Amino acid sequence: DPFCEKEQRNPRVIAVVGDSHAQTLYKGLLPLAEARGYQLAFFLKGGCPLNTVGSDLWHTTPRPAQGCGEWSRSTLRDILDLRPSLVITSAYVGGGWSDPDAAAQGYLDTWGQITSLAPLVVVRDYPGTGGVWGPECLAKHPHDTDACAVPRAEALPRDVAYETAAHAGPRVSRLDFSDVYCDTERCYPVVGGLPVYWDADHITGTF
Repeated sequence: DPFCEKEQRNPRVIAVVGDSHAQTLYKGLLPLAEARGYQLAFFLKGGCPLNTVGSDLWHTTPRPAQGCGEWSRSTLRDILDLRPSLVITSAYVGGGWSDPDAAAQGYLDTWGQITSLAPLVVVRDYPGTGGVWGPECLAKHPHDTDACAVPRAEALPRDVAYETAAHAGPRVSRLDFSDVYCDTERCYPVVGGLPVYWDADHITGTF
């Protein structure tokens, strides 16, 4: 368990932080980390981005900011205690804020504490389905999977974390894998012969 006693921790550790969308990075990161002698430590809470200004919206529905805010503050303390070599963060854009400017400042404040000891990578959230249940749509259109494709502008709404990372300083980098899912016009439910989604907003482990 990477969260146990300090002396048991591998100094070559990568912290992956966020919600279930950050968790989907596991299968891609694990072989890369193992090949280079790193361990992965996951800090996850459903629907919560790592931002001490807690998310107070779920899509357009208000929710208490306290839950995500408290988790972020506690997780930030754990990350600083762990002292990882690298921090990677991502989160579902459906967990948002009524005040995006305050959210952006919250990201800068949160990340500033992390980058004092390790570089940070912000991964843009992957494209959405437009609210459609992916497997159900494919079952309805077995011979025309492109019927389930979503316009790129709809599938990729604003990602405040990714936007903020563009001006967060040299210790913060950004990764955007949108072009794996999308062309210039649409984002697709099947890529390389593999189904992308297992529900309305999570990607399959196979993909």
